[in-house]
Amino acid sequence: MTEKPKTAVARGRRPSPAYAATRDVLIRCGMELLTEQGFSSTGLDAVLKRATVPKGSFYHYFANKDAFG
Repeated sequence: MTEKPKTAVARGRRPSPAYAATRDVLIRCGMELLTEQGFSSTGLDAVLKRATVPKGSFYHYFANKDAFG
């Protein structure tokens, strides 16, 4: 008799709906500012200010600035 291979079980908590909502707000605000000001005039601080997200929290949603886009 052969056993079925076991599937990996994810550890930790699932991202909450609030997590996804905040990440979406960051992306939306980034897109708005890029459209309004252009790439070279848009900084991360402006995106965070518009999204009302603290700078330290940004790295909870994205590994680094490059991952943001």
